[in-house]
Amino acid sequence: MFRTPCRAAASLSSALSQRTVTAFAVAAFSALPPSGSTCRAASPQQGHVSLESKVTDTHVSSPESRLRALEDKLAIYDLLAIQPPLSDSGASESTGSLFSEDGEFALPDGQGRMSVDDIKRYMGSTDYKRILDGGLAHFSSHPLVRVGGNSAVAFNYLQLIVPQHEGEVTSVPGLGASKGYFLLRVAICRWDIVRTANGWRVRKRTAQSLDGSPAAWALLREALQR
Repeated sequence: MFRTPCRAAASLSSALSQRTVTAFAVAAFSALPPSGSTCRAASPQQGHVSLESKVTDTHVSSPESRLRALEDKLAIYDLLAIQPPLSDSGASESTGSLFSEDGEFALPDGQGRMSVDDIKRYMGSTDYKRILDGGLAHFSSHPLVRVGGNSAVAFNYLQLIVPQHEGEVTSVPGLGASKGYFLLRVAICRWDIVRTANGWRVRKRTAQSLDGSPAAWALLREALQR
């Protein structure tokens, strides 16, 4: 009996052993250009467009090592992705576990620094609970991550968004009604990350509001350096 492509793909996937999948992945990465090589897109006949992409943050040669580097990046993506919902739900212990034992949290715009214990204490405070009761969203962008051995650095944007409790209500059919949200801050964040016995952990987070200040420009330049 003829099977649909989806069913055939599912049957093939289930038939593959873990070892076969791993071997396939290694073979696929073997076909990639070596680390540090430059790939140039073909120029169209009309005009000239040149796009270059250079791998500069892995510096590894074997397929296994390159696969490990990608696994490290995925682990760091997960580490940074879980931080906003943990902060917005008041999960102080889980938030603290994202940091190394000597980790620190540099408050935006040079307002001071917090240790891991300081972070957990603040998140358990009455003041922070009052903020959460009013509604709070840490909305972060996908990070730019560079891994080098047992350390990594990541950059992303952070938006702090709070609901407006006053003003005119806007209704959208099928989606509900709201008084809207207020964008409190947009900042660029730098995450210094280290590999520990428990996996990747944040050693230090630095944030700066994108307000045109010299400090903001300095952090932006750091993110663009290769």
